[in-house]
Amino acid sequence: MRLEKEFLDSCERWPVRANSPESWKKNTTASGYSVVWDEAEKALRFDLSWDRQGVDRWFYPTYTLNLPAEDLTKAQFIQFEVKSVQDKPENDFACQYLMLVYEDQSKPDLFMPYQAPLSEWEPRRIELSTELTGSSQKRPKVKAIRLGANPKGMKCTFWIRNIQLLKSKDHVAR
Repeated sequence: MRLEKEFLDSCERWPVRANSPESWKKNTTASGYSVVWDEAEKALRFDLSWDRQGVDRWFYPTYTLNLPAEDLTKAQFIQFEVKSVQDKPENDFACQYLMLVYEDQSKPDLFMPYQAPLSEWEPRRIELSTELTGSSQKRPKVKAIRLGANPKGMKCTFWIRNIQLLKSKDHVAR
């Protein structure tokens, strides 16, 4: 049995220092791409556009973790707030993922889905402990994250803020 509420009430929250647009490396099929700090939203804003129908539309900008401070090894969850708008009323997505990029480049990225962003701010929390533990072996080292989605529209604005690592008080992986 997992006592998630108890963990969330007592965990340490480690902010990921990903507020600078320069911290995010472009990784998208978009023909139009910009990332800026949106002071009104206190968030990073990604503006994306695709100029041709039939293009596989996706964006997963890469943030290189500031190690050892942002080491995922002992984190149980990664949490962030997100919202988006598109040039279509549904604001829907084919899929959306947080990807873990491993230090060992022979290991493929780990795709971890999250609930699609809406047009209002909502938190998202993704459990890391089960994804990174691998029986009783040592956890693999993650060097970067990719966070984004596959929008169905031709234009999309995507905001993220308050990215945090949630760790147990004793920092011991469960």
